[in-house]
Amino acid sequence: MTERSEERPATEAVSSPRRWLERIKVNQFRSVEPGTELCFSEGLHVVLGKNASGKSTLLDLIAASLAVDFEQSSFADEPLDLEFTLRVGALHLDMAIKRSLREANASGTAEDVEGLKRSLREQGRYVLRAPSGLKITVVLSSDDLPQRTVEGVDPARYGLDEPLKWRHQLPPLAPELGGLSNLWLEGSKTWESVVHLLGGDSFLGRWRDKSFRMAEGDELLDELEGDDSFAILLGKSMNSHPYLLPEKLFKAFQLKASQLDGSALEMPLDLEPLLASFIREMGFTEGRMSLGPPRVERHSGQEVFAYSSPTFIFYRDGHFVRRVDQLSYGQRRLFALGWYLCVCDIAILDEPSNGLHESWIAFLVSQLHGRQVFLTSQNRELLDMLPFKTETELSRGFVLC
Repeated sequence: MTERSEERPATEAVSSPRRWLERIKVNQFRSVEPGTELCFSEGLHVVLGKNASGKSTLLDLIAASLAVDFEQSSFADEPLDLEFTLRVGALHLDMAIKRSLREANASGTAEDVEGLKRSLREQGRYVLRAPSGLKITVVLSSDDLPQRTVEGVDPARYGLDEPLKWRHQLPPLAPELGGLSNLWLEGSKTWESVVHLLGGDSFLGRWRDKSFRMAEGDELLDELEGDDSFAILLGKSMNSHPYLLPEKLFKAFQLKASQLDGSALEMPLDLEPLLASFIREMGFTEGRMSLGPPRVERHSGQEVFAYSSPTFIFYRDGHFVRRVDQLSYGQRRLFALGWYLCVCDIAILDEPSNGLHESWIAFLVSQLHGRQVFLTSQNRELLDMLPFKTETELSRGFVLC
């Protein structure tokens, strides 16, 4: 292993939170006391508690709120009533969702799934507020057509007075941010006018950001290596950006799109400085991602090359050392954590110190700056390394289940 100094310079990270979760209020959910409200800062949060105390459930709630998607298996067909607020730059996104039984004696049973679904009513209320005074509210319901109201401006002037054309295409509890963006702004006459109202368009390109939990193992690498979850489509007039592909690596693939010949591709991972720092911490000087040769598929009426199942290769001083399948568990875990931090602007980490020795835990903690972080841990070494500087940070940073 190479020697490393104790001083670890901060590598490139998220310069400021592109979006963050400001609060969650639970009016009804499982055994949580009704009215429980948690407020969060833009920085680090640690969820503490005994086994089976609800730590992972809270991380599920946080991830679902950030993605605006409560149709996941962990919430399926459960009554719930939640309020939460997201911030995207200067914008406030106030959300309220509710899934309830139509009747107290609804007859749906575990064996009668369809009957259960018919007995549930779902509703979501999604509000966008901008510093300009613009306020747009969209209500989605399993019973009614989508509704939108606009306040703070003359809706007709901006083309926001037209009724919504979408009809039950978005589930009330899982519209996701991209779908909400379309509903909030559907009918706008000019993009420039919308950008002016919102105070800038920097947030609009981030709707595709996924929020998901980093599990306790290295499952992320298995997902990367699977054909179904990770595929890059390159064509003459179209390409696709898998959510698990870091932005700078995707831009490098785009540059190759004009020279398509169906050959295999290899990309240096140091294009992502944050990922390169994790690779150096693993004891290597360089890492590369190899894909292909690709499949030829047809999408949107044209043939494209589909690259999937990447292979990662690691070098030291120009010499091959390891493939990803030859790494130790700790190395795979550290590499997966580095990749995760490159694709997620908000980190949701379940026991992130698993498999890491003390120096790697210290390195990981040093790379969590500049973003909102939620983590669970029972590792005292990690807890001692967390960079809380004031009593206020400490009191807001810990959540006890």
